[in-house]
Amino acid sequence: MLWAYGNSIAELQKVVKKALPKWNSVYDLLQGGYGFDSPSQLFKTIGLYDMTQKTSYNYFKEQGIGEKIVYRFVDCISRVNYHQDGNINAFTDIVSLAGAGLDGGELFSVEGGNDLMIKNALSSQNINLQLESEVTSIQKLSEPNKTGHIIKTNIGTSDTFEIVVIACPLDLTNIHLPQYSVKRDRAYQTVHANFIAGHINYKYFNDVGNQPQTIFTIEDDSIPFVSIAKTGYAPDWDLPIYKVFSRNPLSEEFVQSVFRNINGQVHQEWEAYTVLSPMKQWPSFRLGNGLYYINAMESAVSAMETEAVAARNVMNLSIAQLRNIRK
Repeated sequence: MLWAYGNSIAELQKVVKKALPKWNSVYDLLQGGYGFDSPSQLFKTIGLYDMTQKTSYNYFKEQGIGEKIVYRFVDCISRVNYHQDGNINAFTDIVSLAGAGLDGGELFSVEGGNDLMIKNALSSQNINLQLESEVTSIQKLSEPNKTGHIIKTNIGTSDTFEIVVIACPLDLTNIHLPQYSVKRDRAYQTVHANFIAGHINYKYFNDVGNQPQTIFTIEDDSIPFVSIAKTGYAPDWDLPIYKVFSRNPLSEEFVQSVFRNINGQVHQEWEAYTVLSPMKQWPSFRLGNGLYYINAMESAVSAMETEAVAARNVMNLSIAQLRNIRK
């Protein structure tokens, strides 16, 4: 890395480490009960809003980071994490680089799957969880001097709640909000995840000497995949399992060229992230009195940590509202 990029890695790390304390300051604010009405208010308060309004290409250039490392290293990381290049906003790329280890911290996962965090949190509370129903509409109560919303589902249920929290991207739902004007025009980046049990055919890359288990790519339309990484092992077949990210479905010809001894494939496609280019108009966390929207945060950045921050922020707003109602 030093031979290829010189001091640029150290300079890049400084930029990441300079931004992170500002982001971390949000935790003390939330712990103190502070609630932000919008993501833009949150980012302005902690001093990171300007970073969300610049592309990574422009921001890193302003910081004196060389183009070579941005196009060959930073883009590789953001393509894996967000399937997007340096046209994303600079704060998102800072998050991407921090996740890649440039802040010097560590990443953790839950044994058995990260979804166990949610399952165990739900099981520890007395919650009426309806997984097989879909919300079709959210409507304000019409009675004067009453706060609340009626939620209707596709299975015919109808319930009234003082506080309603939307924790999914409205852009990808058909939830009817007759009394609210909420823009649903955010573009989303499609991700194709391909899990393949087999061996990499390194001849495809014209290299049979060096045999890396992780392969990143730069932004180039002629390259059909984003990354290849070993993600597990299939003991029944005695084969490694590779995860291949791509923006479009992989052709069978490509798969057969890049892998050998294939004994199983699984393909998953989903709208994983908003297109995270700088944007001035973001949704609000507070859509109305008693109606909150966690995924407003995804206009600025998309990550498990940032969504958790948005959720805590919405909790603070909800608590403040309930206190006012009960005074």
